[in-house]
Amino acid sequence: MVDALKTLRFAKLEGSGNDFLVVEGSLGVERPESGFVKRICDRHLGIGADGLVLYTRLLPGEAHFSMRLFNA
Repeated sequence: MVDALKTLRFAKLEGSGNDFLVVEGSLGVERPESGFVKRICDRHLGIGADGLVLYTRLLPGEAHFSMRLFNA
């Protein structure tokens, strides 16, 4: 898991006092394993955030993307 965190591409977005890590779901994080979100969002041992947003680009003709929100 530590190696995955070293290479994980993400954006950290903030608004109204909340911050979220945003990751594209097609990068192999479609279904986070148990505890992954809690560890990555930890403000002392992880990146630090209120939650994780996974987005997936959809096929043409559908919505532009879908997203799932995981609380820390």
